[in-house]
Amino acid sequence: MRPPDETPDTKEWTRVVQQVGVPSLIALFLVWFLSNQVMAAIETHHAEMEELMQRLIVSHETSLQVNRQICLNTAPDPASQSRCIQAP
Repeated sequence: MRPPDETPDTKEWTRVVQQVGVPSLIALFLVWFLSNQVMAAIETHHAEMEELMQRLIVSHETSLQVNRQICLNTAPDPASQSRCIQAP
């Protein structure tokens, strides 16, 4: 007959602790916990960087349009204007 406070889960954990030892079990738990924390931070950082990259792309495209318009407005002749329109 099993003691009342020992469930099958407790028995399995007791066996694991006996096989690997308390320090190893603590180390495994810390590795698992920290890896989950790091993954969450990496995913958050990735999402933030994607948003930043999209904003930078839009900013770059706007800058190119403004520079092209300045070039067109200040070009002295049609040949210079056509060079403004050509892709770099």
